[in-house]
Amino acid sequence: MADNCREIISSQDYADFIVPYTVTGENYLNLDVACKQVASARYEIVHVRLDSIDELNLYNFSYYSFPKLYGLLDVGAMEATNIIRVQEQPALNLKGNNVIIGFIDTGIDYTHPAFKNLDGTTRIISIWDQSSMSGSTPANFQYGTEYRREQINEALRQEDPFTIIPQIDTNGHGTSMAGIAAGSESVQDGFLGAAPAAEIAVVKLKQAKDYLKDFYFVPRDVIAYQENDIMMGIQYLINIAYTRKQPLVICLGVGTNQGSHSGFTPLSQTLSEYGNVPQNIVVVAAGNETGRGHHYFGIIEKEIGYEDVEIRVGEKEVGFSLELWAQAPEIYNIAIRSPSGEEIPQISAKLGQSQELNFILNKTRIYVDYRIVEQRSGGFLILVRFSNLTPGIWTIRVYNTLFIHGQYHMWLPLTGFITPDTKFLRANPYTTLTTPSTATGIMTVSAYEYNTGSIFLNSGRGNTRLGAIKPDITAPGVNILVPRVGGGYTRKNGTSMAAAIMAGASALLLEWAIIEQKHPTMNTGEAITYFIRGADRKDTLFYPNRQWGYGTLNMYQVFERIL
Repeated sequence: MADNCREIISSQDYADFIVPYTVTGENYLNLDVACKQVASARYEIVHVRLDSIDELNLYNFSYYSFPKLYGLLDVGAMEATNIIRVQEQPALNLKGNNVIIGFIDTGIDYTHPAFKNLDGTTRIISIWDQSSMSGSTPANFQYGTEYRREQINEALRQEDPFTIIPQIDTNGHGTSMAGIAAGSESVQDGFLGAAPAAEIAVVKLKQAKDYLKDFYFVPRDVIAYQENDIMMGIQYLINIAYTRKQPLVICLGVGTNQGSHSGFTPLSQTLSEYGNVPQNIVVVAAGNETGRGHHYFGIIEKEIGYEDVEIRVGEKEVGFSLELWAQAPEIYNIAIRSPSGEEIPQISAKLGQSQELNFILNKTRIYVDYRIVEQRSGGFLILVRFSNLTPGIWTIRVYNTLFIHGQYHMWLPLTGFITPDTKFLRANPYTTLTTPSTATGIMTVSAYEYNTGSIFLNSGRGNTRLGAIKPDITAPGVNILVPRVGGGYTRKNGTSMAAAIMAGASALLLEWAIIEQKHPTMNTGEAITYFIRGADRKDTLFYPNRQWGYGTLNMYQVFERIL
């Protein structure tokens, strides 16, 4: 194993693969591994020189060994959720004391007053900047730079803190989420975080490598994060909580349209495992994909045997990936017709098949990979990657060749990974939860407008592809006051904002359950039950439903119904 793993992990010359531990301990992909990292009890990350790989496709590699690309999910809340009543009620007086809330995101503006104590010291335990090579790595990790509380306090005493700690949240998403969940009160600005006494731990994700963006045809200048880096961020937060012997809330505001949408990606499984551990709560945003035109639900009649799916491709679209998922044992084939009428006839599904196809009348190139039995989920998968696209209406004819029920789903990439004009002409607004919010054992949060009581227009809708009930609960996510990078406050929308509020509420619940010893073994599943019991529900709706889950957060009512 190489001695320079830190450089290798960040290098554009190396590919990253997520591989499971095998019973025999063998490297089942037969890769020439330069270095490796342990990501969880089930997975490790291996790094291989790109020039040693013949071709990146699903014939040579398993689907889930490729890290998926994740994007950001944002585009009076504390009073609406009765969090302030819980903070101020004398018998409760919960503010998140001795609970850690961990964020895996764009970083944090550690200089903002929202993250300081009254004496000017920081409330941040540590920051792991995965993108930095300038300082010491965290213990037992092989890349990035870690900044501990002592260093942050030293930096805050300087006229220019960034000469000591150069970590900057250039996007602001991570700062917003941390502020909503755990920000200190600012009376003059009318701001208060949900758990203002909680401690904060931060992972700043590094940008995805160019080779992976190229593989999925995601523009290189788009913000995207690799699945394996998020998995390592989870391990970092778990290590901090374990070392400090404190309960932990993990808050995740990133997502993707890739994967089976049934909870079987490596990241989803990792979150599920830790969500089931006592004294951990995992909170994930449902995503903002409803109304974007990125999901299609198809039903093929047995007598007809096929269905045409139309995709409008925008003028500025260069390329994108498309995934078709169905439940085994069904098998599907596809044929493709370009806007000019040129056709590629039906491509038969075969075990491990990977094909490169070219259109004669234009320069479009298509890569088609079939997985008759996808390794992690057991489902059927077709991955189609379009390059150098001609704008207009593309038609994919989907054939069912082994009929059970004839139902399948298709997903285009996440908003931001393709142009706004590229979408399904007959899109379906349901099953639009982003991965990993479809995982079991985690709290999936949708968003609503607390002033009007209406659901946030783009809030992801359930259920999972296999019909599991999601989202779990809904929290405010529209026009939310958040800390702004560089000082002051602004307002933002999105399910990631709702997830941050639920993360803060979860910290209050953990303070009551663990710190005050009312329920010392509480985990995510039990926390969900508490929140569901206390949720507000409308008489005009049936619950659970695919937009609201089991209702809207009412923190005070949680305790009214158990005490």
